[in-house]
Amino acid sequence: MLTDYDLMGTRVFGSKDLIDTLRAAPDIETLDWHRLRLRPPAPPRAPSRLELRVQKIMAEQDAANAQKPADTEKDTKDVWI
Repeated sequence: MLTDYDLMGTRVFGSKDLIDTLRAAPDIETLDWHRLRLRPPAPPRAPSRLELRVQKIMAEQDAANAQKPADTEKDTKDVWI
């Protein structure tokens, strides 16, 4: 559960069950709050040259990793700290 408050009230974020319980409580006044968009979202932009380069490098790395033999994965271990 997460709450955020100011002088006008308290906003509660949580599970559906928590919100339903709060709405059903007779001593608590609740309302649904919906954010309004004052302007439409910006149209998507074309990727920059840097983003395209990074995507290319990542694709090359993925291709190189796919060609590695599966035996190398047996020697690795996960460590949780």
